[in-house]
Amino acid sequence: MKNIKFRLTVMNFLEFAVWGAYLTSMGTYLASKGMASNIGWFYSIQGIVSLFMPALMGIVADRWIPASEGRWFKSTHPSHCHLLFFLSFSHIGRLQQTPMHD
Repeated sequence: MKNIKFRLTVMNFLEFAVWGAYLTSMGTYLASKGMASNIGWFYSIQGIVSLFMPALMGIVADRWIPASEGRWFKSTHPSHCHLLFFLSFSHIGRLQQTPMHD
């Protein structure tokens, strides 16, 4: 467990980098799918969810996932990383560039 502080710093950076990557393009994507009137709602819910979900997931993890099960935590971050990476390519080719204003 050498350099645990550095590894945690890199993990947190990458986590927030993913958030920044999809949050900056979410408005354009929603507008292209005909949901332009809901963009503000999506962004406001994202902020509210970011406040409450870590605490709720912590309660769930403390109750049903034993802390000694380190393999659980070792597998979730890479699996979610791969899932987000492959989902980012799932719509390539189906997106069309549409103007924001008619």
